[in-house]
Amino acid sequence: MMHDTSAPILSPYPPECLPRDVIGQGPRTSWQAVPCPLDLTVAQTVGTVWCNVHSGRFVRIREITMAEGGRRAPIYKALDPNDAMSRQAAPVIGAWQNEGYAVLHWVRVDHLGLNDQLSWRARATEHVAEKIAGARATVQQMRVQRADWPESAYRTARKKLLREINDLLFDLEEERAILRAFAGVHSLVAPPEVFFPATTGGEVGPLRPPAAGYWDWSVDRARHRPLAPVAVLEGRT
Repeated sequence: MMHDTSAPILSPYPPECLPRDVIGQGPRTSWQAVPCPLDLTVAQTVGTVWCNVHSGRFVRIREITMAEGGRRAPIYKALDPNDAMSRQAAPVIGAWQNEGYAVLHWVRVDHLGLNDQLSWRARATEHVAEKIAGARATVQQMRVQRADWPESAYRTARKKLLREINDLLFDLEEERAILRAFAGVHSLVAPPEVFFPATTGGEVGPLRPPAAGYWDWSVDRARHRPLAPVAVLEGRT
């Protein structure tokens, strides 16, 4: 058997993959149909940065250590220290598949050009915007079907959904701030929409660039999220 750290990294995506090559094509789940070893071993992943193709989360591989199943695997640390997934006992980006380590939902980004990295960082804002659109559609559907709901149940469900939308709007603002900061550090052109806060619609001023190239959220974000106007929550502005 090949030593774990010298095993190849397998991926359904090519090394120079961009969001336009992935988004909208559906998940790839058959490794037999797309066996694609990258020019990378498990040991060489330490220090590399990866982006989740669905959520746009950025993580850095910090070490190779024992993981679930009794085999050594790359363990990551999220670039956002408030990322709940990073508080798992051993957060990993893949699983062992025969003699290789298969990474299905992540692409490596640190070796890409800065503009290509920016396009991957924009994936997080797109993901949150998609979740907001879905929640707002549910609120609208509830309004249409209101006569079918007991009044108390309708009010409770609607209030819960609006609170979720409110949190997502602040998530969107934060992701846009990360994107603006990365673009500012590297003198790149950020998408125009990232300069307009989701909770107010007004234009924001320039931000102080983060020292490490990504945003370090050092406050408890949940305590700094006042409820936005209902018209904003429902997307009627």
